[in-house]
Amino acid sequence: MVENYKELYLMLQEVAKLIHEELDEVCEFQLAKNGSCMLEHKTTGRRLVFMMAKLGEEQKVGYAFFEANEKQPDWIDDLPAGQFSQDVAKNLVNNELINASSDY
Repeated sequence: MVENYKELYLMLQEVAKLIHEELDEVCEFQLAKNGSCMLEHKTTGRRLVFMMAKLGEEQKVGYAFFEANEKQPDWIDDLPAGQFSQDVAKNLVNNELINASSDY
């Protein structure tokens, strides 16, 4: 669960560290000027961009998947911030950045 950008940043940095330790894969964490952040898989070049938004009373974590060197996302989704956990983020990275086929 994340309640603000600082918690999101810390969680995603921890996910990058865990992915490196457990799978020997490098995902680089980057922070954008607009407050969003990104994890980029250094081998495939695929990226997940994360941001927070409030929709009505509900806080959400939005995320978008980008193929390597693409400026437009292939897909965008979101989860209520209370459901966005380290396990969710780790599964996203593993399934979409590391193990995903490029047959979108």
